[in-house]
Amino acid sequence: MLLGLCPPLISFTQLYRFHVEQNVGQSWARIVTVLLGVLSRYTQAKPDFDIPVNSVIEKLRYAQNIIVQLDKDVYSGNKPEKVYSGCKGRPSFNIPKEQLEMFLEYNFSVPQIAEMLGVSLSTIKRRFRDYDLSVSQTYSAIGDNELDEIIQQLEQFIIGWDNHPIESARNMTPNQLWIRGMLGIANDDGTIAKEVWLNEREQESYRIDYEGILPESTERDDLIDVPDVLCPLSDEALAELHRTINPKRANVNRGVDIYLGAVDFVRQHMT
Repeated sequence: MLLGLCPPLISFTQLYRFHVEQNVGQSWARIVTVLLGVLSRYTQAKPDFDIPVNSVIEKLRYAQNIIVQLDKDVYSGNKPEKVYSGCKGRPSFNIPKEQLEMFLEYNFSVPQIAEMLGVSLSTIKRRFRDYDLSVSQTYSAIGDNELDEIIQQLEQFIIGWDNHPIESARNMTPNQLWIRGMLGIANDDGTIAKEVWLNEREQESYRIDYEGILPESTERDDLIDVPDVLCPLSDEALAELHRTINPKRANVNRGVDIYLGAVDFVRQHMT
């Protein structure tokens, strides 16, 4: 009702809604504070306005207090109990070891723990030293087999990501966008992106001479000629080898047993 009868407030609300949509990180407390300021200025400008603005302001202030309290609970938390030893100096905080271990288990960082407990960062660091705790103790060791699986999953993810449609790019994939961009800077003779680093005279020098002689390969002593390896197994035997022997299974002798198993399999199918 209030927005329907206040044209200036409507335009502000529309603009502010657009601003909030473009800045998702804005807190609700900030939004309520801005609306309170707008309503207060509007009532001062038009004190005879026939709408229960004061009631709306009261409800907004109530909502603001609730949001501020929720923010304090989330980001500040409750301070731990102080312990007075009777000696000189400031009292210490009673922070149990189990509580810090629980925070580490749920992957909270040291600054986040200090913020939740409402104490300084140095206090949490001292407690970590006293209890012999460390963030790195939550890290897990990765074996060679697990690392191979992680790499394989990442490679599969990259393949899927490079070929997934992007809605903002007319459902073209990253690979399609890359090819389209490279074709956009192609030369007349089909070579790609040559004009980026060659001027016109150099382009004439480096063009392909289709009527010239074929280039001759020169012998070099530093080159290694690797012959093609022919698989002695049939397609059915090769598929059975993949089903029988898992190269990524756990082993304690660095894959020696996997290699010997593969050699025995090949020998059996070659005889």
